[in-house]
Amino acid sequence: MAEVRSITFRRGNFDYGISLGWDEAQLSEGAIDFEITVFRDRVDTKGNRIGDRIQVATHVVVEEDKEGGAVLKIHVADQELFSLPLAQLFDEESVVGRALESVHSAVYGGDPVLGCLIRSGCSATVGQIISCKNDTIGVEWVRTRLMAIGRCLRSHIPDIALKTTLRAARCVFSLGF
Repeated sequence: MAEVRSITFRRGNFDYGISLGWDEAQLSEGAIDFEITVFRDRVDTKGNRIGDRIQVATHVVVEEDKEGGAVLKIHVADQELFSLPLAQLFDEESVVGRALESVHSAVYGGDPVLGCLIRSGCSATVGQIISCKNDTIGVEWVRTRLMAIGRCLRSHIPDIALKTTLRAARCVFSLGF
């Protein structure tokens, strides 16, 4: 998994970070695997890490399903959170977007800031996947279309990183930090 963007910041006695990764090998196999990894380190007054790192990996995956279509899956810490046919998702206000926004961020990793980072990364990624799916409507399903969606997604990685950052900031500020 190649890291494509990384964002870190300090809040009080903690360093937080989010890393967006892309598995190019999966795309050549006709699947999309976008990884969002978040971490939290406790730091002392000099910025040295104290104790163990808390890290949560999330995967947003699009792959062929048994019925010959494509399915969007979201895994948080190795647990499948969603699995829905991609053809049923038309915009960010879809059931996935609403569900991610409606779950309190503390559910993701036990730390509200980590939760904000995970939720923001997933939401931005899913939104871009849906946009790329809509942009490639003229391409036949499944493998050829998945590869076209993957190429579109790869070209929009800077947009995903920006949306993730803005959504995470909004989420963190709404928690009263």
